[in-house]
Amino acid sequence: MQNLFGLPNGTAGQIRDERETRTKKQLQKPKQQKHPKNIHNQLSMVDGLEKIGISRHYAAEIKSILDATYSCWLQRDEEIMLDTETCAMAFRILRMSGYDVSSDDLSHIAEASSGLNGIRSLLELYKASQVSISEDELILDSIGTWSGRLLEEQLSSSATQRTPLLREVEHALSIPFYTTLDRLEHKRNIEQPDATEHLMLHCLPWQMNQDLLALGVMDFTASQSIYQQELELLDSWEQHEKTEYYSEQVEIVFSAIYSSVNQLGAKASMVQGRDVTGHLVEIWQDLLRNMMTEVEWRESGYVPTQEEYMENAVITFALGPIVLPALYFVGPKIMESIITDAEYIELFRLMSTCGRLLNDVQTYEREYTEGKLNSVSLLVLQSGGSLTILEARRELQKPIDTCKRDLLRLVLREDTVVPRPCKELFWSMCKTCYFFYSQGDAFSSPEEKIGAVNAVIHDPLQLPCSIRSCTMQGA
Repeated sequence: MQNLFGLPNGTAGQIRDERETRTKKQLQKPKQQKHPKNIHNQLSMVDGLEKIGISRHYAAEIKSILDATYSCWLQRDEEIMLDTETCAMAFRILRMSGYDVSSDDLSHIAEASSGLNGIRSLLELYKASQVSISEDELILDSIGTWSGRLLEEQLSSSATQRTPLLREVEHALSIPFYTTLDRLEHKRNIEQPDATEHLMLHCLPWQMNQDLLALGVMDFTASQSIYQQELELLDSWEQHEKTEYYSEQVEIVFSAIYSSVNQLGAKASMVQGRDVTGHLVEIWQDLLRNMMTEVEWRESGYVPTQEEYMENAVITFALGPIVLPALYFVGPKIMESIITDAEYIELFRLMSTCGRLLNDVQTYEREYTEGKLNSVSLLVLQSGGSLTILEARRELQKPIDTCKRDLLRLVLREDTVVPRPCKELFWSMCKTCYFFYSQGDAFSSPEEKIGAVNAVIHDPLQLPCSIRSCTMQGA
């Protein structure tokens, strides 16, 4: 019997283990220190592992590399600071990995100069500028502005010739990292030689590159198989509920919520080692109460203030029943004191506020025709007509950006009450909201995003011949 890779059972696991062993040896810190290529190459390897979705398999090796890089960063080692590309990449990766790095350390490259015209250096600077965690990081704003402009000029001057690097630039400029879905990016990076070519540019052994890409293929394919199984279970549950309760809509909703909450509660309680079903019930009760408030406002004609609307809308955006129960399955134990802590509450508020405002900006017209108020229409009303719809939508961009930055800062901060894996779930959902509302409303126009959904769940990897053949062999 053969598995998904067309190999006899047991072979895929053996090949994976062998490749991981070879790759881990290559990832070890070289004995010779103080060589810029060593730091640059190791950061490139870390970046490459994250790009194709297999970094978690090398957590110990990556931590060793980043600890050493952080030590060099604190010493303002010239190996990092004097090389623009390395400096920008180190800042981005260290910050996104939870290390305390200040954007002030980029002050020596805060302005464009004649020495900063290398496309890859500009691309790394642009990526670094996006990991801002405060409105006060003016250095990152400046870097983002001029590096983005210079990259746009590079694209314009090369309009008829798109090299792999320029295609990567085009992707980075058009799709900010906080609007991407991780698995969708992993698939793109595995499938497209252009996207993975960066792994090949830094003196890595050919065999190591092939091992990395093959492991990425195996990991993505295995994950996709799990997604398909989960979807089948969801479809069968939904069909069962419709068949049994279709004649009574209220009973359908109640039965669906009741059964799902109790099933999830039982499983979560087993994982956590304590009864958490009551918390799941409270999450749904809060949602339904706040939804009822919106109904009462609409029926009575009451126009809430912006503050009243947002306090209620943070709950009715309905991320509570999606994200909060999932926290119990991430891994860490979540004590009752955590779910009542101010940090936990703030993580939820920032995530939901960002999502709600992104939704409001895109759904204003549809909701207005349905007689619903949202933050856009409230701004126009409260301005006495001095604000246009376009101006109101633009005005909401600032609180959206603020919530995104504040959330990222809280997620990346170390020594907090909420475990890091749980905090990352809030950030992942925020990115999902950006993905759904970056170019319209994906819920009312699902066909616009159906391709992305199929790419992650259904469509098999479309691999270049070199990667496909390497996946099928162990050496």
